[in-house]
Amino acid sequence: MTRKGRYSAIEHLSFDLWGDDLKRLTNVMAMVTAYLDESRMDDDKPYPVISGYLCEVGDWIEFTTKWRAVLSKAKVKTFHTKELWGNAKKSDFADKRRWNMPAKEALVGELLTVIEHHRNRYAIIASLDNAAYLESVGD
Repeated sequence: MTRKGRYSAIEHLSFDLWGDDLKRLTNVMAMVTAYLDESRMDDDKPYPVISGYLCEVGDWIEFTTKWRAVLSKAKVKTFHTKELWGNAKKSDFADKRRWNMPAKEALVGELLTVIEHHRNRYAIIASLDNAAYLESVGD
C-alpha cells in the first residue's frame, strides 16, 4: 500500500522490478515518455531522419494540454508543418484565405511559445542508413 493508501502504476512497476524487496522503496525510478517522428522514410532517401522529444510523463501531459489548446483555438485537429505551409488539400489548412501567411505565422508562433515554455525535455535526433536498416529489418 502506498503512503496515500492507493496502489499506483509506479508502485506496480516497482513490484515488477524489485518484488517484495523493501529496498524498492528507496530505489530511484523515472517514468518518461517520448514523441518521435520520421522523415523521408517513404521517399527511398539514403539517410532518413528520426527526431523528437523525451521528458517526464507529468511534463509531457502539461505540454500536450497546452499544445492541444492552441490547436483547438485554431480549430485544427492535427498539426503537420508540411500541410500548413503547403495548404494541403485534404487537411485543416486547405482554405488558403483562412490560412494566409499571417495566420500561418501566428499559429506557428503560438506553438513555438508552448515549446519554449517547456524546457524540461530533451531533443533527440538521429539519421540512419536506410539500405542497411531495410536489409536487417525488412520493409
